[in-house]
Amino acid sequence: MFSETRYALNGDLRVAYRASAEGERDFVFVPNWMTCCDLLPELPSLRGWVEAMTSLGRLIFFDQPGTGASDPVTPGAMPTLEQWADSITAVLDDLGSHEAVLLASNGAVATAALFAATHPVRTSALVVLEGYAGFARTDGVLGDDFVAEMITRWGTGHAQHAVNPDMPWNEEIRTAWARHERLAASPGTVAMVLPLVLKTDVRAVLPTIRVPTL
Repeated sequence: MFSETRYALNGDLRVAYRASAEGERDFVFVPNWMTCCDLLPELPSLRGWVEAMTSLGRLIFFDQPGTGASDPVTPGAMPTLEQWADSITAVLDDLGSHEAVLLASNGAVATAALFAATHPVRTSALVVLEGYAGFARTDGVLGDDFVAEMITRWGTGHAQHAVNPDMPWNEEIRTAWARHERLAASPGTVAMVLPLVLKTDVRAVLPTIRVPTL
């Protein structure tokens, strides 16, 4: 159903992506923190959703630089929010896609919102799935605790269950998510990237978005 993993160029960094067969419209799933597009479309928890989305058009998954199958990054050269948004441009250009519906959840909303605000011609619509434009706490305490907990749980599958406690859960699902986490990022990468995600705040950008938004 999905292509093999391909690479688009975002500046000097290669962005890994996979896409389903072409359809009436394109949907880009903007990565939430750390993903591995080699595995994400086949995860048991997402199978029904993926099938529903691919019935509507071409569904595109990609990994942000530093995660999954994309090029690694170093602590001294972490991508900016603008560079994360540029990954969307790189993938669309590589596919020859003029515009797409952006699907974003949780921490990915900042990237998708910035892209929608600055590239309205290429954004058919923005769909937010339980996301936020800025982390609620500003004193850093909750953020530090959350990062520490995620690092501790990373690679076991339990991190996914912690942030999605209502999802169906059994040993098969846990094992699949555990493998995905390990291939998406190492605990060290989580420690490097996640604080950046939690500090990102695009609430000032929201009024500038002029595309249909749900």
